[in-house]
Amino acid sequence: MLNDSGILKAIDQSLLASYCQMFAHWRSSEDDIAANGLILTVESSTRTGRTAKPIQNPAVRNSIQFHKAMMQTAVKFGINPLDRPRIDTTSPDESDAEDEFEAFLNSCNSDEDDE
Repeated sequence: MLNDSGILKAIDQSLLASYCQMFAHWRSSEDDIAANGLILTVESSTRTGRTAKPIQNPAVRNSIQFHKAMMQTAVKFGINPLDRPRIDTTSPDESDAEDEFEAFLNSCNSDEDDE
């Protein structure tokens, strides 16, 4: 869809690959959270016996970090509807053609003014 809308250019391959990798890591973190929960119990042995304490699943922090990085990258592709108007989808060829056409129209108008 990014390609069809003119947003994706060949130069963006590495940025898109990075976004895909962040998505895979985010998805993996979410799968870990679904399987193991938000809180893990860590057991350890001490001089006085065994203890168990709850800690936040490290996948929660990872999920948040990967999601934040994905959203920052999504802005560059205009994936968010609010960011879409800021994306220039014209190719250099298209913008040059428009400029030449405008120059032609301006020259025609100036010729009419001279008469």
